[in-house]
Amino acid sequence: MASALPDLVIRVANAGEVGALAWLRSLGRRGAGEDSSLEGRMAAWLAADGDRRTTLLAWLSNSPVGMASVLEYRRMPRPGHRDSRWGYVGNCSCARTSTIAA
Repeated sequence: MASALPDLVIRVANAGEVGALAWLRSLGRRGAGEDSSLEGRMAAWLAADGDRRTTLLAWLSNSPVGMASVLEYRRMPRPGHRDSRWGYVGNCSCARTSTIAA
């Protein structure tokens, strides 16, 4: 994906990046405290929803700076209608950096 920021890369997250996703998900959660189980729960969540969910991860200069998760909803087939589906953005997180905010 092209970007005005030359070091910004946005791509589909893989199973090896659950640590980055967990870190981004924990941003801005005041009072939540440390959750040592979050990374493992994140990995299980991605594995369970993997066939219907696309999770995008943004990197800036090799550091995670954002993520978005899109869930694919599939409508039950109906007579006389084409099958349909759509995406629902359910989760977004963004790290605040001076480069992005500028």
